[in-house]
Amino acid sequence: MKYTPPLGESANASYVNADPANGQEGSVIPAGALENPQREIINAITDAGLTPSATDNTQLKKAITAKMNNAISQAQAAVNGFFATDAQLQAGTEANKCPSVEQLDNKMFATLDADRRYAGVNLATKFATEIASYANVWAWIQARIQAGNFKGIHVGDYIPFTTTAGTVGSDTVAAHNLNARIVGIDTYYRAADTSIGHHIDFITKECISNEVLWNPQNNNNGTASEAHPWLASAVYAWLNGVNNYTTSAYNNVAHGLNAANKGLLQRLPTALQNVIINKRNWLDSRYSASGLLTGGTTADWSDMGKLWLPNEIEVYGHQVRSNLCLTTNYWNPEAGLSVQYPWFAASVEHRILSNAGSGRAGWWLSSPASGTSAGACFVNTIGTASSDNCTHTGIRVPVCFRIG
Repeated sequence: MKYTPPLGESANASYVNADPANGQEGSVIPAGALENPQREIINAITDAGLTPSATDNTQLKKAITAKMNNAISQAQAAVNGFFATDAQLQAGTEANKCPSVEQLDNKMFATLDADRRYAGVNLATKFATEIASYANVWAWIQARIQAGNFKGIHVGDYIPFTTTAGTVGSDTVAAHNLNARIVGIDTYYRAADTSIGHHIDFITKECISNEVLWNPQNNNNGTASEAHPWLASAVYAWLNGVNNYTTSAYNNVAHGLNAANKGLLQRLPTALQNVIINKRNWLDSRYSASGLLTGGTTADWSDMGKLWLPNEIEVYGHQVRSNLCLTTNYWNPEAGLSVQYPWFAASVEHRILSNAGSGRAGWWLSSPASGTSAGACFVNTIGTASSDNCTHTGIRVPVCFRIG
């Protein structure tokens, strides 16, 4: 609205009152001075959705308040458009939206293990839309890993799968519904004699219900044909479907198992088998033709198989039952390379796996026990580090594999 001066006066002249006693004439009020302010006020009132009233002198105030509230609402809506809802954050459907401060506090920090209670999410559900462009969830996760793209994927997240029933070694194994949990992302990236590429290591939340012997005899040494205790073990053959049975150990003691093409590996979905790679590691050698050894004597790089078990350091962060062998003053090679998987570093509870989805299971590790020629290490049902004879019953195995 433009200022309307007194009639006949300059553009910015002020209005003056009449003063007859001093011969002062009052300003002449033009029509616009009265009409224009009223039109301006009426426009504001009607624009706010109000109907002009002859009895309500607060309508201009109401119009201003309504306009302000509407502007605030629009600004809030615009700001909210930048932030993902809880459902969107959980589903990963709004990659270009930011989490709110509350979400960062309640979800993202927990994901990064700030409170050590992040339970993980089902990646097959979270990334269902993205996965639809691939043959299956395993082809999707392999593509993500090989591209070094771990966006939205965290330690603790998992992928469900089902094994088929069949023969493993000489055992009849039922079908199992399992959840492969991420225990480490690029944990060994660029390590080893041949540089390890991007990878994710998975360990199922559940153990296979069958009890498995670490070896058929109480002997944790290697053999003349395979000096690495892990690769000479029956549990290695049972997992990978190989025949490593031999009596070439010291004193002709039986080692290993004939599980040729009848391993747990062959019971996995084909799509999963297609993306699993060998786990390369620095492995202990423990063999002598002149007698049993109670500790390692040397080490070298070797493949642990497509299915493997973690060693003590990878679970506990340090050696407990596989520690220094005092008789040879030789450090177990686990201490020279291995690191604790982030999942196991978060909580003792994470060491406790279920027996096929119910109860708690004791489960074998790949580490032979130190200070003895008879035993191997395992995780007790309550999460403590334990070791016992290789023929100890009641011990099971999870499904552990690497995709890269």
